Amino acid sequence: MIDIYGFFYVDDAPERSLNFRESTESERLSVYLKNAGLLTNSLLFHGIKFTLLTNNKDRIAAIARSAQVEIDIRQVPIALQVPSGTRFRSAHFKIDALRYFATRDSRYSVLLDIDVVCLRPIPEELLLNAKLKRPMLFDISYAERQAFGGERLRRDLELISMQKGEGRWYGGEFIAGPSCFFQDLVCRIESMFERYIEVIPKLHHVGDEAIVSAAISAMHLDGLVFSEAGSVGVIERYWNARTLHCQASFEAFEGSFLLHLPADKAFLAASCMNPFPGGVKFLDSYKRERRLYRRLLRKLR
Repeated sequence: MIDIYGFFYVDDAPERSLNFRESTESERLSVYLKNAGLLTNSLLFHGIKFTLLTNNKDRIAAIARSAQVEIDIRQVPIALQVPSGTRFRSAHFKIDALRYFATRDSRYSVLLDIDVVCLRPIPEELLLNAKLKRPMLFDISYAERQAFGGERLRRDLELISMQKGEGRWYGGEFIAGPSCFFQDLVCRIESMFERYIEVIPKLHHVGDEAIVSAAISAMHLDGLVFSEAGSVGVIERYWNARTLHCQASFEAFEGSFLLHLPADKAFLAASCMNPFPGGVKFLDSYKRERRLYRRLLRKLR
């Protein structure tokens, strides 16, 4: 059985997101919840249930009501100790969502970022891996190496794990597996976490992706077998902005089951307010918006 989740941590002292235009905290929270609402609706269009995990169910439920968004919300315990002032502090608490999955015996859990949209029915590749109890991960090493350099990537991972490795980087917007995989992953993360906090001043990459990638790389060296989600059309990440890596044209991303649009939170939030029209019509709407945005940019130059 496949269970699909997102995670949102309500921080009492939030950092400003790099991919956000909204100015107030209430506006940002509303946009996040509408993103989760669109993900809920797009998954339900294909008969797939979605649950949003959080550290503060009452507050999230109140914001969802105010934003007129219907989401299944579940509160999970927060055990991770992240020092205040840590860069991207809130992102680290995704590890507590992984810890929750470790307790879900006989379940196959999928964690998604909430600025993701479902475009297609659930693919056979995901169903097969769930049946085999094989983890699925989203390897974005190619983009990260082009953007920041392979040596810098490898150095960050080796600083965290204190092990030589291949320098592979895994996207935090998709991670899937059975409870036994998450038990091993959380155990490995916990063994590295104190070291990770110590070396943060030396790291270029900070956040859940950094320590999760280091842990998975170490597990892979010890024999972890997994399937790569991007190569089989389970998920893609598309930046509607200038990138430091060579990104394929948008058409190359349209056939994916899930599409991550980290630079389009405002568009996703606006799209939540209407019934989900299906993947094809959503993509048509998105491409129209994208063309208008690019025309505006050209006029401003």
